[in-house]
Amino acid sequence: MTPSKTGPALPPRLRPMLLFILLTMMTFGGPMAIVLVGRGGDRPGWPPDRPVEWWTFGIVTIGFILLMASCILDASQTLRQSRRNATRSDPESNADSPPDRPEVQS
Repeated sequence: MTPSKTGPALPPRLRPMLLFILLTMMTFGGPMAIVLVGRGGDRPGWPPDRPVEWWTFGIVTIGFILLMASCILDASQTLRQSRRNATRSDPESNADSPPDRPEVQS
């Protein structure tokens, strides 16, 4: 078995984990907040009749979209950076060539 060319594994970064935790909290807590706030007022059904219900719905929806976009942007930046670092560390490799495959022995 050959040693890895990339070196030891890097410890997980804090930003993606924090974004993922916040997105998870928004995914579960957001709908619960919308339901709990929407139960009040003169008419507890849909559509909401109070401005606070609409504000809650809007803030939860926009917050979820922003967190999802942040997770996607962070992942794409991390992937781009890791590809850039891989090409810098191995100048002999060609970025257009497919990755090396281990030989199969039968």
